[in-house]
Amino acid sequence: MKKTLTIIAAMALALGAGAQGGHGNYVGLNLGGGLNTMTFSPANGTRSAGLGFDGGLHYAHFFNEHFGIGAGIHYSTANAYALYDFSEVTPNLVHASNPGVHYNLTTTFDKWKEHQSVGILGIPIEALYRTAINEKWTFLGGLGVQLDLPLSGKYSASEGQYVTTGDFPALGSYNVSDMPEHGFSTYNAAFDAKIDNLSKTVVSLIADAGVRMDLASNWGLYLGLYFGYGVTDMLGEKRDNALLTINTEDPSKLDYYGTYGANEVSSLHLLRAGVKVGIDFGWNCEAKAPIEDRKSVV
Repeated sequence: MKKTLTIIAAMALALGAGAQGGHGNYVGLNLGGGLNTMTFSPANGTRSAGLGFDGGLHYAHFFNEHFGIGAGIHYSTANAYALYDFSEVTPNLVHASNPGVHYNLTTTFDKWKEHQSVGILGIPIEALYRTAINEKWTFLGGLGVQLDLPLSGKYSASEGQYVTTGDFPALGSYNVSDMPEHGFSTYNAAFDAKIDNLSKTVVSLIADAGVRMDLASNWGLYLGLYFGYGVTDMLGEKRDNALLTINTEDPSKLDYYGTYGANEVSSLHLLRAGVKVGIDFGWNCEAKAPIEDRKSVV
């Protein structure tokens, strides 16, 4: 992956180096951050948004003074949280120590907080519009689509606790609540694992708008806002697991599947909105308005 990014960066910078002299090409680097999260609706909990960052390389070609097209490659992170305060009942489980005995597992989550984090490689394509504000400042806006490739995902639960109890109907509804060797006890949150059922590709609608300030020698400084929404589902394989269950081979161990690996969510979408800054090289000087048409910014 690092080799691929290096090659793309080198090619784009080479294009930018040849963009001087009025050609409608430029390249740039940008870094941003803000509300970079995943939207979903837990069946038994609530979701809260998280923050993230976005950084990458972009290239643009303008066909005339105002209109052009842009592309790039970005890496971003997205974060979200799920909060649980409920009791989950998993019926008719087989006891690992005695396969002939069935029981119902009740797991009660208390102020349980799970954090999900995803790293994403994005490839945007945008239609661009620019117009000069005055001699030094230019408005720049874009609208397009982005192919998002989730590269990695993980979840962790480190806040709250849960209590597991077992009800054995064959034993006259005998209830077990304090036998940790059989998986029945009170536990503090301590789970950390990979998310392994994300979609390979997500299509997002993107938009951005900002202003660019001319610097010396065809360099420029950009400040703007960005927005993106994943119109396709980020959740790949849907799973029908309980959020937590007792390990079938070793009852002293508990299997926690995480929000995306359980039956808590049926769809998952990216949502990004924030501020970005950037620096670019090779801006076409013809983008500026004639001197007699320039207006000062108050």
